[in-house]
Amino acid sequence: MATAHYLAKRHRVTVLEKQVVPGGNICTLNRNASAPSLPSNVYLDNGVIEFHQDHSPSFRSLIEELGLRLEPVTGGSTSIHLLNGKCLHMPGVIREKSTSASERIRLYGSLAWALRYLGPVALRMSRSRRRENAPVGSFLGTDILSRWIRMLLMYGYSIPYNQIDDFPARQAIQTLLQGFIGTKWARLKGGTYSYIAEIIDQAGPNLNFELGQAIGGVRRNTNGISVECTAGAIEADKLVFAVPPDQVLGMLADPDEDEVRWFSPWQANFATTTVHTDEGVYSSWANSTFSEFDVFEKEDGDAGYNAYLNRLSGEAESSEINYFLAYNMDEHIDPEKVLHVRRHHTPLYTAEAARSIPEIRAR
Repeated sequence: MATAHYLAKRHRVTVLEKQVVPGGNICTLNRNASAPSLPSNVYLDNGVIEFHQDHSPSFRSLIEELGLRLEPVTGGSTSIHLLNGKCLHMPGVIREKSTSASERIRLYGSLAWALRYLGPVALRMSRSRRRENAPVGSFLGTDILSRWIRMLLMYGYSIPYNQIDDFPARQAIQTLLQGFIGTKWARLKGGTYSYIAEIIDQAGPNLNFELGQAIGGVRRNTNGISVECTAGAIEADKLVFAVPPDQVLGMLADPDEDEVRWFSPWQANFATTTVHTDEGVYSSWANSTFSEFDVFEKEDGDAGYNAYLNRLSGEAESSEINYFLAYNMDEHIDPEKVLHVRRHHTPLYTAEAARSIPEIRAR
């Protein structure tokens, strides 16, 4: 949508959207998704939520141009909940949770126990960063800190925990440095869909939206591009694929050798996320302090996350209702307290697939 917005300043642009409402994995309840049991003045995201204040200059520029405002988010720390019923908290949570000096000392002591693995993990991380196409499993072990890092990557991309070891190491390191170490988070007032709605509202005559359009095939010809869709054939000079990479080859009627090599390794990742109000998720850990990056160890080497939404959505922490966004935590959530469930189609990032990214960007 941002690409279409900028291209329309100089070109005629048509957005072909498969869904009947634009937005893709942006899903804001009470905006482009309904949640009958949610108060109409509360906007919660069941998809893309927060943004980096320091690492997204182009996005910040777009938001300013649209007349919107990014608001800083307080909090943004993480806790890991272990199978043995124990919790480890990062300093941001400890400052909120502890009421006495002795309690803070105990919690920092537990954190220090996990961080004793930081040196070996950092050394392996440094070596992996110098290796081309290394997977994240090349620097993570079985220690508590390595498991915590895997869970944070699972949170960031909603990729199953047992597939994180194949995640590209370079991307993982960048994500960890930018996303979980001293990051300043921001949110859009009224939910993430606000900027999509504003692009649509401000669209001039050069920007057209065709909704509910399934793509049958894309062909190159001497005049440019021909796109077969639900509305029929559309001729264009250029085409921008705004889809997960695993879908590209299925749309191209005549892929060349490079395109086959680049996109064949990509697979689909389907992630189901749940917005709910069930604080009972924490009952097994006797934890009443919620954070935006709460991760949970599960049986059989699995994991899930449960993100506290009140601060991320601008809903007052003093609210009588606490809201959460969960992934792979269904067995811990009371169905009566579920507000919305969303299935997302996202890329399955692997070290093998990521090899093609520099070449695709350079083309």
